[in-house]
Amino acid sequence: MKEAKIGSLPWFAGVFWLLLSTVCLGAGHLFFRIGWNRAAWKAIHYTNKCNRMAFQCAEEGGAEL
Repeated sequence: MKEAKIGSLPWFAGVFWLLLSTVCLGAGHLFFRIGWNRAAWKAIHYTNKCNRMAFQCAEEGGAEL
């Protein structure tokens, strides 16, 4: 298993996408709690989308799984 170079542009982009994913997940939980189910599912969808983008950035940075 090879890791992406820390400090490279794809690495920073991947960290950005992971942070955005965490924010979307938190928003999804909050929306479920207050009863906005449609907005919650949309936030969960964006969580998955952000995770895929982070994975793509890791591959571009040289990571091998």
